[in-house]
Amino acid sequence: MKRGFGITELLIVLVIVGILSSVYFLSFADVMNNVKAKTDEANLRTLNSATKIYKELYPSQNYDIFYGIYSNSARIQALISTNCLACKTDPEQQHAKFIWSIPKQHWIIELYEAGPPLSPLGNSFEAISSEMIDLITQFYIDHGNYPRDWGDFKYSDLGLDPSDWDGPIDHICYMTAGSLIRIRPEEGYSFTFEFKSGAGGELKGSSNWDLIYNDKDKKWYFRSKDEPAYEIKIETLSVLK
Repeated sequence: MKRGFGITELLIVLVIVGILSSVYFLSFADVMNNVKAKTDEANLRTLNSATKIYKELYPSQNYDIFYGIYSNSARIQALISTNCLACKTDPEQQHAKFIWSIPKQHWIIELYEAGPPLSPLGNSFEAISSEMIDLITQFYIDHGNYPRDWGDFKYSDLGLDPSDWDGPIDHICYMTAGSLIRIRPEEGYSFTFEFKSGAGGELKGSSNWDLIYNDKDKKWYFRSKDEPAYEIKIETLSVLK
């Protein structure tokens, strides 16, 4: 008489199948993550190659190749519109962004693998300021006017949670207000920067002044929102303790 599988044997088989399936899916996930990382590295090289061509075609008199273009999406669009880049590309990896590093003058990938980002818009000044500029510009395109500049509306109109911006992010405090972005150093820190005129400047966290981006003319200023004498080169910004 044939003896069928008992409950114990079936359970053992199911456990073994479960273990093998887990190993398979983990291996598959690792392979896919590696493929995404390699794809992002290839796209990053393409971005930097396209930017080299852009620099040769449109040499800038300023330190920053993309001087006057202050968001990553606008920089990529500039590469596309000048035929230096075929089409827009986004990172394949989760929680990753292509960021134009002004100090290094090349594109980098910003990853948040070690934990959640410090803010919904990223960790670095380049990432956060670029994303804020994109949000303000898109709001103007969609509505024909800038966001409100009072209360929580100055954030919520842009789809931002005001509570996310209560404190400093990597020693920089951010505030949006209509067409403006205001930044100041955390208490105990200071900004150093260079004016458009070439003179050096400093802003301490203990002061009541800000560095101000005005989307109406796409420029950064010290304590003013539109005075030419106070225009700064944002690519020279450093945060010091």
